[in-house]
Amino acid sequence: MKTRIITFDRFVRILISVILLILAYILIRRLSNVLLPFLVAWLVAYLLYPIVCFFQYRCHLRSRILAIAATLLLILSILIGGTALILPPQHLTISPSQHLTTSTPHHLTTQILSCFSLKFFDLGK
Repeated sequence: MKTRIITFDRFVRILISVILLILAYILIRRLSNVLLPFLVAWLVAYLLYPIVCFFQYRCHLRSRILAIAATLLLILSILIGGTALILPPQHLTISPSQHLTTSTPHHLTTQILSCFSLKFFDLGK
């Protein structure tokens, strides 16, 4: 097995590399709050790039700006449509609970008063 001899030059290169890695780690940790939005924006752009290319080359939109606008309009319409599909069932589940909140106090007071009135009438007999 061939072993590498660690010379002074090689040691200095390894030491500088380790120091640079540690400094990069510290810099990324300190700037993580600032870098996170850029990372999210890059990820969104990376995911939307094939749709932009589809609109630009397959749909023959002349301008890249139009392709980007069409992509954003498509994504916005998908989000609004998904929200519209989710909210009507939520509205239907909220309506019965609103009925309960308006009818329950009246029902409870009727039950409580009937219990008290029965007890008072039973005591006399």
